[in-house]
Amino acid sequence: ATYKSLAENVANTLKTALDKHKIMYVDVPCRAKDKKSFLKKLSDKKYNAICEMMDLAGIRIITLVEDDLNAVESLIRKLFHVHEKDSVDKDKSLGVDKFGYRSRHFICDIGPKRSELIELDHFKGMKFEIQLRTALAHAWAEIEHDRGYKLEGGLPTDIKRRLNIVAAMLEAADNEFNR
Repeated sequence: ATYKSLAENVANTLKTALDKHKIMYVDVPCRAKDKKSFLKKLSDKKYNAICEMMDLAGIRIITLVEDDLNAVESLIRKLFHVHEKDSVDKDKSLGVDKFGYRSRHFICDIGPKRSELIELDHFKGMKFEIQLRTALAHAWAEIEHDRGYKLEGGLPTDIKRRLNIVAAMLEAADNEFNR
């Protein structure tokens, strides 16, 4: 229940900040990792300890266009303490010649200023993940995750290739919408 409360609090804080800064967004869903997903991740990734799992509370910010990603990232950095070594920009890891999953992942905690507030002090030291992506990148990720990631044996090569072709087309569309 604590991670659910943390995720909801962070999501509400982000929505308020996005509205205040007039940054358009599609949605800001949040969740606490459920038991089944937690156990699967624990067994798949062979974590040494539960404390290594930093996405027990997750928040996703879905923007309309790419230009808003940098503005939202700046807000995240102002509002929370970002753990740089655990955060990753999946788009940059693709390089220049590959297409696929595009998302920025920030591992954060509420930071020292927020943890001084009595209504938030019980979240002190708890980490959460904020994922940031455009609506088109989100659509691709949801389909790929549902069809590819959750399948036990993985996808056949020809289907993986077709998914990556779609990723390339959606990235091109993202660029055009941004212009």
